[in-house]
Amino acid sequence: MPDVPGQPGLSSDERNPCEHGLDWYGAWLDAVTEFAADRRGPLVLMGHSFGGAIALSTSRPRSPA
Repeated sequence: MPDVPGQPGLSSDERNPCEHGLDWYGAWLDAVTEFAADRRGPLVLMGHSFGGAIALSTSRPRSPA
């Protein structure tokens, strides 16, 4: 589970210090999932609240529900 940049946690002490938009977070998650998929195979993305918005902003293929 990646620690989202700009969210309180291991990567940052404050919320959104760089004022990134969802396009930036989507590109960030694309890079994270590409790295993980190369090593683990197919992935399932799930998110809650802001994490869900980030998951929906990726360019990764989606399967119909």
